[in-house]
Amino acid sequence: MDPTTGTPRRAPAPDPLAVALANASLLGAGYAILRRRALALGAAAVSVGLLSLLVATGGRWLEALVALWWLACTAHGWRLARSAAKSAAGDAGWRGGGARWRGGDRRRRLLALAVTGPVLLGFAIVRIDAQLIERDATAAHRDGDCARALSRLDQHGPFHRLFAAPLTEGTERETEACELLVAARRLTDEGQRGAAAQAFTRYAAHPGARWDEAGDRAADLHLAQAEDDLARSLAGETPELASGFGHLATVLDRHPGREAEVEAVLDGFLGGLPADDPCATRTIAGWLDEREADGSALDRAAEVVPALEPAASFDCGDRLLERSRWEEAHEVYRDLVEAHPDHERAGEAADGVERAEAGIELVAVRALLDPEPLTGEPRYCEDPAPYRAAPPYRGGGPHPVLLLGDEEGTETGGDLPDSWLADGPEDAVLVVCLDTPRMGDAVETCPYESDLGVDGYSDVTFRETRVPLRAFELRTGELVSDRALEIGGASCPDVLSHETISGYDIPPSEVYVESSPSDVRAAYAPLVTP
Repeated sequence: MDPTTGTPRRAPAPDPLAVALANASLLGAGYAILRRRALALGAAAVSVGLLSLLVATGGRWLEALVALWWLACTAHGWRLARSAAKSAAGDAGWRGGGARWRGGDRRRRLLALAVTGPVLLGFAIVRIDAQLIERDATAAHRDGDCARALSRLDQHGPFHRLFAAPLTEGTERETEACELLVAARRLTDEGQRGAAAQAFTRYAAHPGARWDEAGDRAADLHLAQAEDDLARSLAGETPELASGFGHLATVLDRHPGREAEVEAVLDGFLGGLPADDPCATRTIAGWLDEREADGSALDRAAEVVPALEPAASFDCGDRLLERSRWEEAHEVYRDLVEAHPDHERAGEAADGVERAEAGIELVAVRALLDPEPLTGEPRYCEDPAPYRAAPPYRGGGPHPVLLLGDEEGTETGGDLPDSWLADGPEDAVLVVCLDTPRMGDAVETCPYESDLGVDGYSDVTFRETRVPLRAFELRTGELVSDRALEIGGASCPDVLSHETISGYDIPPSEVYVESSPSDVRAAYAPLVTP
């Protein structure tokens, strides 16, 4: 109440400038001055939400949205305060007493400025600090000192993202680029030039890259790695060959002006051909021939193939034969015959195919002649295989034989001559599969004194040694003889050794004749020297 007039005292008219300044804090303080609590709380909530989103994600569009929201809150507070002032004073009063509110309530304005001032001052300080960090980091980055640049960029905090979103948004790209550069240098120090070259190349292509020397450094590393890879590829290593050409292609594609250096590395590689190992040369020539042309200077590498490949293949096949690598030699010679049927050495290649196939057959025969783990018997007798390099079973012989199975047929009277026996499949003509010896034809029956015999005598019949056999020609693997050897010998000696059975000396009723070496030779002669 006014003590002079006794009329109710009106609340002082709101000062639009004070309300606008308070609302500029984005805290809804201007609405609080107007006693518009719902608006104050709503404005504060929207501000907190927008600012939180700006800190979390950044982005120029969010910063623009916050700026529009700031202007809207400020202008809306001014407008509401002005409207309230008009209503409080009335139109006439407003027109006549307008000078009062334009002078403003100094205390309210100072209070509003105390709320908004720190916000605006903080905004200015943080923005300036963000610009200083960005400037220092950019200068270090341009000098190639990404360790210092990253250290400065790490000083960006949530307030920088709040008040300087565009700057921090660029910082993320710059940080990514710098991390690539740091990784590239670490790989270089570790000697991983190929990986380092790729890292420098990725850095140079990154939108945040600022170090101008990265492209040249990447090209240098690509060229050095290509030179090393191509040198190692002369041993026939196609992964290194592909890697070397890949590095050269990268230089041509991404680093214009370095073509002469690429040509020099390629010339050094081609100058190293043919390699010391003809098989490596053949592998390299095959890779170069199959490489898809791309229209670059690397395509001329294929021009050396016609001069390299045939000779290298011949020498490679010979080397593989010397090392008994039959399958590989066969593939080399076969490809050579198919690719160059009219070559002057095509006949040699065809002969190489024949020799390689013979070697393959020899490996198979050896496997069949080895005893089986379970039975201890070789499988050749049940599954004979040819070896084309073996001599044919023709002529008078002697034809060396490999004896398989029960060899007692050669032990009853002596051994066969060395010239009749083969040491292995390399010098054999026949493979003879022997069965268990049996009693053959009777030669003579003689009486021997015996206490258990009739009238003190026992008759003993002497029989030939009968050895069933099957003989296979090693050259063809075909059965050439299926019969039994009848090995004769001496009979009815003056004294006969008795067998002991259950403690009694009992004269055997049948025994083998006593064969001599000549008897054994006579039995084998029709087979070995037909």
